[in-house]
Amino acid sequence: MSCKRISMLCQCAFAMVAAAATATSAQAQGNIRSVFFYTVKPDRVADFQAAIKEYNAIEAKGGSTRYYTMWVSLTGPHQYLLVVNVGKWAELDAGTEPK
Repeated sequence: MSCKRISMLCQCAFAMVAAAATATSAQAQGNIRSVFFYTVKPDRVADFQAAIKEYNAIEAKGGSTRYYTMWVSLTGPHQYLLVVNVGKWAELDAGTEPK
């Protein structure tokens, strides 16, 4: 098997595990789950993590009611998954600025 095919299989398996792990009642979190993949260069991982912490602090300070989970790959390239649950498609189109 080629490296690219193995990488694709790992990504699919990772996405399924992430989706299953975040599964809760559809009514509590929304009916639509969106998963975003982010691949981060090794020399920029610290910057990416700092930006996530800063964003979380702003969201908490603003009293936001939007929730998400962030997953990180343990092997392979530095890849992050952002899992967001929404109730309507329009919520995905709306900006993600804090309240």
